[in-house]
Amino acid sequence: MQKPLLVVIYNHKYPKNIAIIEKIYQQRFSHIHHLMPFYQGNKENVSAVYDNSYYFQGYIAQGLKDYYQKNISHYLFIADDLLLNPAIDEDNYQDFFKLSGDDCYLHKIKNLVDENNREILWFQWNPWAYEFPDLRSKKGLEELKNLPTYDEAVQLFKNHNLQTKHFKKKIKSAYLQVIREYFNKFSQNIKFLNFTQKIGYVLFGLFYRVFQYWQRNRRHNYTIDYPLACGYSDIVIVSSAKIEEFGYYCGVFSAANLFAEIAIPTALVLMDAHIVQHENTGYQVPEERVPSLHKKFQNNLPDLIKDFPKNMLYVHPIKLSVWNK
Repeated sequence: MQKPLLVVIYNHKYPKNIAIIEKIYQQRFSHIHHLMPFYQGNKENVSAVYDNSYYFQGYIAQGLKDYYQKNISHYLFIADDLLLNPAIDEDNYQDFFKLSGDDCYLHKIKNLVDENNREILWFQWNPWAYEFPDLRSKKGLEELKNLPTYDEAVQLFKNHNLQTKHFKKKIKSAYLQVIREYFNKFSQNIKFLNFTQKIGYVLFGLFYRVFQYWQRNRRHNYTIDYPLACGYSDIVIVSSAKIEEFGYYCGVFSAANLFAEIAIPTALVLMDAHIVQHENTGYQVPEERVPSLHKKFQNNLPDLIKDFPKNMLYVHPIKLSVWNK
């Protein structure tokens, strides 16, 4: 029976975490590989990769020659600060993620723009979307010309029920969206803040976020010239049949300096992969639960693993430097 390969992606060089992560997973996965930027050690199952962590899809492409194996069912890419449900192992992962055959998994693929008013939804990512080049004009990166044509990409987006009418059209500044999302995050975290932090969050944090948004966007044309999607990408599962194509797109988008959480969802769409999303699994969404887990388990990692929430596939972020091992 084919087994999956667990590939752990590190945003930064944390060689001390390799042993911790292997202790967590080595009884559950026979094959584990690590992708660590600027690694200088000599462990055979660790690839040294070289790129900015904003473009960590480049790690996937660079390390492919090291971790690629025949007779692998799926490649499970997880961030080093994402913790899988301890019940998940190499024999049952397909049941948890509702995978079969050549299915791939991503938490959720989202539109970058609300087509009703052509406002960009994910404002923190919009500079990358605006700056992604016209395929004909990027000097020194001719490989962009080998991506699907604009019309082909539009059709692939339609195949995945993603919006397409906003591409190449003027997009409005979304200051109200900035404020709405800011206060939505504030409401989710308010119980973890003291009074001084709450005042600072409202008076200074919001001002800074709006100013940052204005400063970034005043320098850019408000158009997305090539079809792009977005989505949480700290976990992505790719079938063995798709892994080489996935690595290719990851490499191209890394060379083009496209933010990882735009690059990875877009790559899956352009591959025309069959994508299972979190909403199809029957498990709860993991975001925003971590602060309560910190409090409940007093930052004790063994206790969290022992009493992991059964209704969640994973939690993120679990900063290993904060949790007692």
